[in-house]
Amino acid sequence: LNAEASATLSAFCVYTAFLAINGTTEAFVYGVARSGKDVGALGVIHALIGGVFATLAPPLVRLRGAVGLVLTNCICMALRSMYSLFYASRYFSVTGKLNKARSGILTSRMMLHIFPHPFVLVLFFSSYLVTRASNNHFYNDHTATGANWMLHALRHISVGVLCVIIVMSAALRFDKELQLTLLRLAKNKSS
Repeated sequence: LNAEASATLSAFCVYTAFLAINGTTEAFVYGVARSGKDVGALGVIHALIGGVFATLAPPLVRLRGAVGLVLTNCICMALRSMYSLFYASRYFSVTGKLNKARSGILTSRMMLHIFPHPFVLVLFFSSYLVTRASNNHFYNDHTATGANWMLHALRHISVGVLCVIIVMSAALRFDKELQLTLLRLAKNKSS
């Protein structure tokens, strides 16, 4: 087992959450940006964030290897998402759909709707801790090279599968938006 590869894959799991948030927020910006000024500003922001990436990547890669590269990407996705939320807040206050005093509240509400239910977030974090402990216990450097490595790997994979089932069950139970989306998909498929 390559420890750096394992750590990098773990970091990628976190990175996918940043990608999802960025994708959601930027989809809104691209959906409502109509003027060349807005699109140009977005291009400038992306160029500046590219500069942040170029600045942060070398030292973080030196410090943390491939995980440092993934961390740099997480930081840049967070910055892009923050700009998109700023843009959305400004969009609603400028279009008259919301006064400036309420635009900060809107940004907070948008952030709350982007994330899963708090209980599901706690389960995500708990699953991270459990699978990390499982990796250290069942599938560490010692057991990965022993005669029973396949049994240890299957135990570790089973822990991961159990965590996925628990998190998905909680998401289906507590996340109303997910429930509505799945119902709409089922209706569309049956018609």
